[in-house]
Amino acid sequence: MLIKKFEQAVQQFSQHVALKKEKQTVTYQQLNQAANKVVVQIIAALGANRLGKQTALLYEHGIDMIIGLIAA
Repeated sequence: MLIKKFEQAVQQFSQHVALKKEKQTVTYQQLNQAANKVVVQIIAALGANRLGKQTALLYEHGIDMIIGLIAA
């Protein structure tokens, strides 16, 4: 459900700032593209049979962590 709402936000607000940390900003479109890239990397590393199963990701607090949460 959360991902569906996020995808709707990407459609409506693609060029709006989704995240800001210090001087770094990320738009909804950039956030979506980065999350999709992480999904592809997870599938490449673990195989498609991991889809829908829990996967541990380790990130420092920040924008990359949010990207990982959306991807997972």
